[in-house]
Amino acid sequence: MGRLSPGPNAGRDHGSHYGFVQDGVVLSTMWPDLATFVVWRDGTVDIRTWTEGDGARLPDVLHARQNGVPIVQLDENGVSRAGGLVDQWSGGNWSGSAEGQLRSLRASACVVKRGESRFLVYGWFTSATPAGMAHTLLAAGCEEAMLLDMNALEHTYLALYERSGGGLIPEHLDTGMSVLDKVLRNGTILPRFVAIPDNRDFFEILVKDVPKSPPPTTP
Repeated sequence: MGRLSPGPNAGRDHGSHYGFVQDGVVLSTMWPDLATFVVWRDGTVDIRTWTEGDGARLPDVLHARQNGVPIVQLDENGVSRAGGLVDQWSGGNWSGSAEGQLRSLRASACVVKRGESRFLVYGWFTSATPAGMAHTLLAAGCEEAMLLDMNALEHTYLALYERSGGGLIPEHLDTGMSVLDKVLRNGTILPRFVAIPDNRDFFEILVKDVPKSPPPTTP
């Protein structure tokens, strides 16, 4: 078998191990050239390729998580392109299926801009290569995109939680994800992450209550 070549980031910055920040505390150093999910202190969410200059903005970071190189990134002209390593298995550190295949179940995240509006997009692929994901995410309008977890419903779990009585009813992206929740004998559902502890990274999005404007007064 031929020897697989490591990616360009493997030989610098102590191996470019993925950094993360929680509640403003840097728990692992953030390294440049890695795809990064950022929540800024003003509430803005970004998917971006971390740069050396971003280090000066760390005081403005509330949460951040790095995970490999970008699937989609901006080039020097500010145009979205497929990441430079999406077609390199070892160089991009994309991992693969249990059978050693590059094509596998994969999840991703990106931000799509439409005028002044911004949308956080979760991309779930039942079977895809990083290059295939890049073309799909570009077609969807993603400016930059990153790989999340992969290979199993357990690792790509996503659900919408609806309040019902005193509990939460999960609506899963795929019905097979329901096996990760717990059901008590009385039928009460305990959704993963929000009702029971878990050893996997996760993020949550909450509906923001916007106060209604008072009705206009008439003279």
